[in-house]
Amino acid sequence: MNAKLRTLIESIQSTVADYRADEGFSLDADHVELWVKQFDSGIRVDILQEMDHILKKTYFSKRRVARFLRSVARSKDLSKGDLPTFWKKTGILKIQNRGNSQREMLPILSEELSKAVGFGIDDCPSEASNFIYLDDAITLFGNRQPGKPL
Repeated sequence: MNAKLRTLIESIQSTVADYRADEGFSLDADHVELWVKQFDSGIRVDILQEMDHILKKTYFSKRRVARFLRSVARSKDLSKGDLPTFWKKTGILKIQNRGNSQREMLPILSEELSKAVGFGIDDCPSEASNFIYLDDAITLFGNRQPGKPL
């Protein structure tokens, strides 16, 4: 295997090293190499270059997600400077039908809330005028008028 191919494989593996690690899955360099071998040898470097570029721009490591959720939990803009009051009036929507991203992110948000205001998401109201919906592709912050749909 040429050095360029090996470097790209290792870069991709490094970027997504924590992918499903909590499930016992390990995406090692051999796995990435096996994946790219399904393509003709003449285009493998191009495919890996593009994949490496895309993953570096779009992959959210657990550390990056935790940092984002920490900023949400402590946001002065979101809370208008009063974190405890904001979070006591803000519901956390748990409505994802498929996938696991919300199930994985909500405990992280809860932990960050506990650090920031002393309580977690289970203490946030189910009926609220503010709401937050977390998902890996979208995060919504909004206000709801009582009696009106979201």
